[in-house]
Amino acid sequence: MSLTDVRPYFRARLQNLSLIEWTDAFNFENIPNVKLNNIFHIDTTDFTNVRYSHANLELDIPVIIRTFKKGFRRLSEGYDDAIEKAESILKECCKIGNAKTQTNIKDVKFSSISIDPIADSNDNIFQITNSFVVNLVLDIDS
Repeated sequence: MSLTDVRPYFRARLQNLSLIEWTDAFNFENIPNVKLNNIFHIDTTDFTNVRYSHANLELDIPVIIRTFKKGFRRLSEGYDDAIEKAESILKECCKIGNAKTQTNIKDVKFSSISIDPIADSNDNIFQITNSFVVNLVLDIDS
């Protein structure tokens, strides 16, 4: 496995939930409002060394998943729906059977969830942010 396999792992999990990826590598703020429903964006931040041996490097890789939901007349219903979406993402990404399909992913740990309006002027579109830490072993000897 390589470092580039982390994003496809999450991509597959989110596509299992019928979500669609916004493929801009860095900028999720340029998603048009008409496409903001059930779109996700994957972001990996600073990779951190956990343990090093002559053959392996163990890393923690923070992963941020941003998902967007829109179109609610009653915001409380939208918020409840956003909580359900966040929970389904959490369960799909942390399911042990899913992580074990990747031989060098040791663990997918949940970090946090936040649900916010995308802007103060538009509280009818929710941004759901799920944060995880992937613990990965990278074979550096081969």
